Amino acid sequence: MAEQGEYEKMPEDNLEVRSLTDPDLEQNLLSAASVGIPVLLVDFEKNIPWCPTLQQLMQKETLRGGKTLPSETSSQEISVSSSFQLYLCAKIPLEALEAELDPNMLKRLNVIDLSLSPAALEELLLREVLRSERQEILKHRQALQLRVVQLEAKLEATEEELVELISQPQRSLLEEENFMPMVQLLQTQIQALRATLQHMVSLHQDQVTLCNKYRPVARLGVALHQALLQVGRLHPLYYFPADDFIGRMRQALVCTKRPDLGKQESLDA
Repeated sequence: MAEQGEYEKMPEDNLEVRSLTDPDLEQNLLSAASVGIPVLLVDFEKNIPWCPTLQQLMQKETLRGGKTLPSETSSQEISVSSSFQLYLCAKIPLEALEAELDPNMLKRLNVIDLSLSPAALEELLLREVLRSERQEILKHRQALQLRVVQLEAKLEATEEELVELISQPQRSLLEEENFMPMVQLLQTQIQALRATLQHMVSLHQDQVTLCNKYRPVARLGVALHQALLQVGRLHPLYYFPADDFIGRMRQALVCTKRPDLGKQESLDA
């Protein structure tokens, strides 16, 4: 999530990371706002009262710059730089955040959702399942996918070369000695590339079909993660990040291959 002031000049490689739990947050925000240093405020989802400076900075009128903030350490007010930027970072899902925060405040924010979509999570879980069960299929699919991308790029470059050759502002192209042979050569290359690309796409689709046989396991994992997200709405402490979930699933897949390892982990726990 980001709440921004008017942009003048963003300091390069100069970002302060502060936590909502920071006891010196008030003074740090005042200092950063006065000189225009952007601040990334983490732990925003925690149920902690906001300091007065943060409350004022959450108003767009303050962030536009030129406004003043009272200072706790001196009797003078501090002017907010117009280049000051305030970014708010929360780990809980956007749906849970909407339930926790005032809707009027959310309207004043530019929200960027960096969480994984269910479809993206499904692909990551499918990769973990294949890495555990059929690693050769995963490697072959990735190799074919890379080959398809390379062929598409080469085909595009060859087509552009042909267009560029034809569109050259020269004297009559038909009078050029090497023009027609070059055109025929490029056309032959394009036809060959298209045929090879079509064949590779077909092979890749065959591998995708094989991979999809394991997709129900990945979909089951997504459903489980969605259920855990609902539990996370009860309190931020119950939030289960996608990275941790993928790691736990990876451990479970390893344990299915090595039951003795699963017993050892249970004893260690």
